[in-house]
Amino acid sequence: MTEDENIAADDRFIVEEKFSVHDFYDSDTDISIDLSSESEEDSEFLPVFERERESHDWTEVTADDSSPPLLRFPFTGQPRLNVKVENKDDPLEYFSLFFTDTVIQHIVTETNRFAHKFLGNTNISEFSRANKYVDTNSEEIKTFLALLILQGILKKPKEAWFWSRNQFLETPIFGRLMSEKRYSLLMKFLHFTNDEEFDQNAHPHPKLWKIWNIFEMVSSKFSSVYTPERDVCIDESMALYKGKLSWKHSESTKNYRMGIKLFLLCESFSGYIWKVLLYTGKETKFCSIYDDYALGTKCAMSLMHDLLQKGYCVAIDKFYLSHELAERLIELKTDVFGTINPNTKNLPLGLRDRRLKPGEVIAYQKGKMLVFKFEDKKSVCFLSTIHSIDEKEIRNRNKSVTKKPTVAFDYEKVMSDTCRQDQCYIYHPGATKRQKRYYKIFFRQLLDQAVWNAFVLFQKNGGSLEHLDFRVRLVERLCETWNSNPKPEVSRTPVIGRRPEKGNILRYMERHFPSYVPPTGKKLEPTRRCVICCARVGENGKKIRRETRYWCRICQVGLCTVPCFERYHTKPAD
Repeated sequence: MTEDENIAADDRFIVEEKFSVHDFYDSDTDISIDLSSESEEDSEFLPVFERERESHDWTEVTADDSSPPLLRFPFTGQPRLNVKVENKDDPLEYFSLFFTDTVIQHIVTETNRFAHKFLGNTNISEFSRANKYVDTNSEEIKTFLALLILQGILKKPKEAWFWSRNQFLETPIFGRLMSEKRYSLLMKFLHFTNDEEFDQNAHPHPKLWKIWNIFEMVSSKFSSVYTPERDVCIDESMALYKGKLSWKHSESTKNYRMGIKLFLLCESFSGYIWKVLLYTGKETKFCSIYDDYALGTKCAMSLMHDLLQKGYCVAIDKFYLSHELAERLIELKTDVFGTINPNTKNLPLGLRDRRLKPGEVIAYQKGKMLVFKFEDKKSVCFLSTIHSIDEKEIRNRNKSVTKKPTVAFDYEKVMSDTCRQDQCYIYHPGATKRQKRYYKIFFRQLLDQAVWNAFVLFQKNGGSLEHLDFRVRLVERLCETWNSNPKPEVSRTPVIGRRPEKGNILRYMERHFPSYVPPTGKKLEPTRRCVICCARVGENGKKIRRETRYWCRICQVGLCTVPCFERYHTKPAD
């Protein structure tokens, strides 16, 4: 090879001039995304020297450089609750932001429609339980939702055991709110779409047509009700399902190893679920403008689409993160950091080939991107547009001190906070593996997500309840408006003298009649304090004390016959 040929060959590997972070802020031109990038398959046929040239664009960075953290893009978002909440202390107010009256009425309409269609087109026995179905209404559906939430708190291996009268198993509240037969009928006919209007060619997502309407109605509220803070995260979730489904997903690293896979965009430090993407294999509904990208890139870009150009920072794992994705996000003024696969194309070769000692770190920089390789228990690689090579010390339980890159600490912190919403499905799962219909499984998952988001907004607005207490209070509030037909009394005999439970919601929904307070061992005609009168304050500023011979045997409280008895059973306590 001649000297001129050697020079020409060397020119192919000239490292480009190092890119300055400040170029992002000094430029007056708008940055637009280039959708003409080649696919991963095409890149495999690039000449070897071309791929090596791309890897040589990186410059190795050491701790001695003491470079400051990379500058973040200016944040122009406006984190806030975008709707007004009348009663900030009422969990139902927040839940109703997502399960609105329109959503509830949609469930009522489609459930009744499906029941009528089933009873009209199916040859069933005259003794079938289905013949006893009567149309439901919005108040009953709210109670039905309350029972689904309550089942996640009071877990039992068999659904029928929630209505068991065995003294070791019974939970009387289920039978008082709704009979087992009525619950079974509502679950059987629970429906969310009009089957007769389905057109496979015209539907935006044919595989999800059974759940699409309700999914769009609820998930769109996640994004419109609240604007997230600067730091967001992309995570995955799984709805447990073991039935037959062509796009059912298996993943050994999740607590639910088989089921319906969801991609979630969450607020990093609260876990608020801002956007949901349902995975259905090759027919997954991504934004059409990202169709030419690899799966991880188009998934991340579709989730982040409405937050681009605003200076957000997204934490992400190696399933999504790549050199291609980082470049596109930088062009759209969005920061990113997370784990990355060292074999990903366009990364420095040293990230993959160099072997490190425990605790050792190497880093390479290319413009606003900085990639790390850190040797812990195993090699871990990170990419970040906001971190430097600085390390942080941590004291372990055995009082030893270890050092890790700051990006590793931030990533672990973000992921642990985001996983809170996923853990709530594990600890209080509304969904159950016994469900045979995938759309009912997914609906219960959607219900859990709405409850979680309502809890996050409740706390952001100054609420003091813990997550479990919030769920219990929400169940109570959902049931307060339910005025059902008379129900049989529980077989348990009331205990005389027992103090009434605080916040007793059953006073709105059973058959209640005034009766004399029964005699005790000391008095033939005992009296009780009227709970309505004694809750008031007199003109002297002291609480009123008023005794009465009458009480409600079901509620176990003393009440004057007029007007206290009616007021107690029709109006919430002050």
